[in-house]
Amino acid sequence: MGPRAVHRALWAAAALGLTGCESKSSSGESVCPEGVIAKVGEAEWSSLEGALGGATGSSTTEINLCPGTFEVRTRLVKPGAGWDRIVLRGHADGTVLDGGGLGTVLDMEGNGIVELRDLTIQNGRADSGGGGYRGRGSQLLILGQVVFQHNEAPGAGGAVRLFDDEGGAVTLEDAGEGGSSFVDNHAGGSGGAVSLESSEWASFSPGGWTFSGNSAGANGGAVSVEAAGSVGMFGDFSAEGHQASGAGGVLYIDTPSASGLILGGLVASSNRAGGAGGVVRLDGTTSGDLSIQSASLVGNDAEDGGALSLGPGWTLQAASTEMSDNSPNDLAYNGSSHSGPELGDNFECSPDEGCQPAR
Repeated sequence: MGPRAVHRALWAAAALGLTGCESKSSSGESVCPEGVIAKVGEAEWSSLEGALGGATGSSTTEINLCPGTFEVRTRLVKPGAGWDRIVLRGHADGTVLDGGGLGTVLDMEGNGIVELRDLTIQNGRADSGGGGYRGRGSQLLILGQVVFQHNEAPGAGGAVRLFDDEGGAVTLEDAGEGGSSFVDNHAGGSGGAVSLESSEWASFSPGGWTFSGNSAGANGGAVSVEAAGSVGMFGDFSAEGHQASGAGGVLYIDTPSASGLILGGLVASSNRAGGAGGVVRLDGTTSGDLSIQSASLVGNDAEDGGALSLGPGWTLQAASTEMSDNSPNDLAYNGSSHSGPELGDNFECSPDEGCQPAR
């Protein structure tokens, strides 16, 4: 549908009882005609599919959304060349994309960059994972002040699922100003809020994000990152009230190789895993290292490693890290059990020497 055919879409929307865009901003100023959801330059669109349709592999597509709440289940398929960069920007007066419990809110198939800003994405449901956002292909998803809430998937990734099975890379990162949050999302598989899966490279880089009340039927109550090649991580976040039936009450990582993973800050309480690692479980590697530069891990529990659990091959360096009141222990490493008071606020773990206070 072209921008000049909006009136026909409006008639159809009215006939179907669909809701449209609020016509006034908080100041009373007109921002969008009734029934218009997005603007691309001067063009006005009554559907998000139409606005996204012009995305190409050679230029950035900037889409400005209207204020209001819209029931949206949008699918974009661009195999091969994919797209260059899509920026989907909500309105300052508030834009909510609501899946109505009937499908994925944003379902994007192809290679490229997607940047979401100033949005709430809610009530999505996806049988194939990613109730709020599902990205298949080699994709970089950037979040700036985005809220994912009340999304679910019987499979992996209650709110966000990025996966690539053709040798590409999947990356989820902050836009630079922090402030995104994941609240009350649920997955039957791994990654209650976020699932990143790749046959090659997967990277998770949050920035002051908040995770609250997410749950997974498998691993990673908040986030699961799995890659057959290597994993990257850099950032900080807080997490409270998560449940994972498997390992990693908050964060689960499974990869054969992971060099230089960094958590600049981690605050986690009241999280639980049915398996190992009430907050973090690091699995699968023959060579990997994690640096925690500041953390408060209090009141979490798991089958083993109430706060942290590391498999064989992992190296850990922790500074300014408090662990207390975690059950049945604070840290489990390669078959050994440790408490926070024993290790102190600065400690390290290595395959050769086990865990001990930092020298």
